[in-house]
Amino acid sequence: MLVVSPFITSSFDEITANIIKTVLKFLIWCGFGAYFIIKYNKDLWLKKEKLFKLTNVRLLIKLIIMIIITAFLAMLKTHKGFNINEFTVDDFFNKFLLVGIEEEIVFRALLLNGLSKKEKFITASLITSTIFALIHVPLYIRSGIVVSTILINIVKIICISSIYNYIFKESKSLWHILIVHSLWDLLFFLFVE
Repeated sequence: MLVVSPFITSSFDEITANIIKTVLKFLIWCGFGAYFIIKYNKDLWLKKEKLFKLTNVRLLIKLIIMIIITAFLAMLKTHKGFNINEFTVDDFFNKFLLVGIEEEIVFRALLLNGLSKKEKFITASLITSTIFALIHVPLYIRSGIVVSTILINIVKIICISSIYNYIFKESKSLWHILIVHSLWDLLFFLFVE
């Protein structure tokens, strides 16, 4: 994406360029994840046949309630009250809907799922969470965030990713974590950031 992004941006108007980049990013991430999930299905802890089954709806409801409460408390802490941040169509896809799907297919359904069959869960979780945190670093650098804040964000993301890993392990379903991740991103983007 880094190679073709400048070409797309200079060749199309802003809306068309954003759509093209979003579709390409989604196809690359999900295509990569799906390919390896199918190819190495026998080496996964949770096979592809079970990966997309919605199990334990009660757990999912509890998780949704916990995320809403956490977002509400975080919103109060930032002293924003009930203000809602501006939200564009591009934000909807790139900060809420698709990013959760892309990241969860690669990091939980593929990486954690594959490592969990070969390593202890805690080791697989730590490796997955560290890689998950590190992929966010280029975004922080491009945004001009200082090194100390980047390090704090890495620790936060490792903690959040570890929670996502645990949810995936307990639910034995990708649906739980897809919903949790997307809802978390939406609520924190709208009310906290």
